[in-house]
Amino acid sequence: MGKPIIKWNRSAYLQMISISTWYRENVGLKAASSFISSISQAIEKISVYPTIGMLDRKRSNAKYKYHSLLLHPKYRLIYRVSKTTIRIVAFQCNLMNNN
Repeated sequence: MGKPIIKWNRSAYLQMISISTWYRENVGLKAASSFISSISQAIEKISVYPTIGMLDRKRSNAKYKYHSLLLHPKYRLIYRVSKTTIRIVAFQCNLMNNN
């Protein structure tokens, strides 16, 4: 079995752009680059070990099992796995007050 295909939900892609833009404008280019790099590293990990992330019982249902992987001190990558595909579905902020 080869590496699974990585697909992005449109909303997850837009979240990634929004978060990286916020980092660039409020923290700096280095922080934005670090965020994007951590996403790339996480995707590489889950493409080799798809179930490495924690099972997200709140999101999972009979049809889909969702996993989450800490990718940056403040964010988790939410994804689901099928036989041939890993779908990136969202980013979740880990902060108690994420305003």
